[in-house]
Formats: sequence, structure tokens, C-alpha cells
Amino acid sequence: MFSIARVATRLQVSGGELKQRCAAHHAALAAPVSTATPGFVEVPTAPAWPLPTSGIELELQRPDGARLRIVAHESQLPLTAVVRTFLETLS
Repeated sequence: MFSIARVATRLQVSGGELKQRCAAHHAALAAPVSTATPGFVEVPTAPAWPLPTSGIELELQRPDGARLRIVAHESQLPLTAVVRTFLETLS
């Protein structure tokens, strides 16, 4: 180990100042650590999948096996005519 005088000389501080810094450091280490448990913390999460947008998704299948799938971002499509034509038309 090195003497306090040698360390103080190397650090370019006085012996008294080095002793004060050491004492302050040891006091900070000996201070009791707060064991208080934190309160409730809410962590917002992002959805696992994208939220649905306004629009429609429609799947139809006729008895003959024909399928129709419509995915549209607008919900104002003339679907009645399309669905009726698909269901009434047999291939």
C-alpha cells in the first residue's frame, strides 16, 4: 500500500484534502440504501398487431365451391349488388 502523503503528492492535493475525500467516500458507501418499494408504475404497451382501420373484409363461398373475398378500405361500396350477383350466378 502507498502512504497518504505519497498518493496526495501524486494526485496533486494536500494530505488533509485527500483524507476528507476518503472520509466522504466511505460515509457515502456506509449510508443506508432505501428499501422502500416503488409504487405502481404503468408501462404502456404497443398492440401486438395493427389496429383495424375503417373498412371491410368479406368472404363468401357458394355451394359449387366458388369463393369471393373482398377487402376494401372504404365501407361505402355497393356490396349488395356484388354479393347478389356472386351468389345467384352458378358456374
